[in-house]
Amino acid sequence: MNYFFHPETMSEGDNLLLTDEESRHAIKVLRLKKGNSIQLINGLGQSGEGEIKDIAANCVSVMINDVISEKKPDHEISVALAMLKKKDRLEWFIEKAVELAATKIFIFNSQHTEKSNIDAKRLNKISVSALKQSGNLWMPEIIGGLDFRNIISASYQGSKFIAHCRDEQKQLLRDAYHASQSAIVLIGPEGDFSEPEIKQSYEHGFVPVGLGNLRLRAETAALTALLTMQIANQ
Repeated sequence: MNYFFHPETMSEGDNLLLTDEESRHAIKVLRLKKGNSIQLINGLGQSGEGEIKDIAANCVSVMINDVISEKKPDHEISVALAMLKKKDRLEWFIEKAVELAATKIFIFNSQHTEKSNIDAKRLNKISVSALKQSGNLWMPEIIGGLDFRNIISASYQGSKFIAHCRDEQKQLLRDAYHASQSAIVLIGPEGDFSEPEIKQSYEHGFVPVGLGNLRLRAETAALTALLTMQIANQ
C-alpha cells in the first residue's frame, strides 16, 4: 500500500489538500485518478483512508472516510548519536531509526566530532519518506545542534545508557534493558567518547553497556542499540 503524508490531524469527513510534493507523486508517479482510494498518515498517530475528490493544477484533494488513531507508546525509546563526518551515514541512520519507530533522535557534538550544521529540511524529507515506507504512525522527534553537556544533563524518562569502546566491565544492552522500559542510549563518534566525557556521563547517571563483540561504525552501533531495545518490546 502507498502511504501519503499529511502533517495535520485528520477527522472523518475532512476534505484535505495534499502538499505539492505528495500531489506530484500521486499524479505523475502513481497515475492516480479521481475516485481512487488513498491512505494518509500524519506522524501524529493517525492513519486516514480516503478518496480522491479532485485533481486540479497538480493539486490533489482527498475526502477522508475513516480515521484510525494509535495511542503513543507509554515508554520512550531514544538514541543520541554524535555528529558524523559523513552526512550520508547520518542520513542513513535517521532513515532506519524512523522505520524502527524511535521515539526521539538526538544529534550532538562531542570532543571527537567535527562540528557541522544539520540540514533539518533534508532530514525531515528523509524522515517522511521512511515513515511512509514503514507505515509507522508516529514521527520521531529529531533534535540536533546539541553539545555533549546538553545531552548528559537533560532530563529523561527511564534508564540512561552509554555505549563506548573502552575496555571495562559492562553489561550487554540486551541484558541491561527491560521490555516496556523508557531508555536512552548514547553513541559516540568515530573516535569514540573521550575519557572525561565517559566520566561525566557516569556522574550524570549513565550506565555503560556493550553491544557485542564486533567493532561497529557509529551509525551501525546506534541502529543496533535501537533494534536491541525494540526487539525486547515485541
